[in-house]
Amino acid sequence: MRKLKPEAQLVELLVKTAPLLHCQYIVIPDMIPTRDRIRANMPEHRKPFDGVLVTFKGCHAIECKANYNKQMPHQERIEKAMNSVCYSAYYVVKMIVNKTRAKFQIIQEDTVHFETDRIEEVIRWFMKL
Repeated sequence: MRKLKPEAQLVELLVKTAPLLHCQYIVIPDMIPTRDRIRANMPEHRKPFDGVLVTFKGCHAIECKANYNKQMPHQERIEKAMNSVCYSAYYVVKMIVNKTRAKFQIIQEDTVHFETDRIEEVIRWFMKL
């Protein structure tokens, strides 16, 4: 079994756990680089967010971060733009890993809305919105 980076582990946890709670996490795939795209330096390599969490109450754009990583500037611009149209549209789910456990935070525009040590509770929080 291959070892995944913490951010990829968080995405995998969301993909596996969401169906257990009758939700779906849809991953936005990375761009496949081709010779023409690399030469042209296309801006499409900047993903707006990592995926979409679909619950029975709505859809939420999710950016997954690990430990103390911050959003890139284009992601912050997209977050502000999306939340100006619909306040509950874009969230950052952060997994902070230490030696003994992992904790999860739900962040929107630098404000921590929820913190827990179980991924199921993260998805349940989105189901209440």
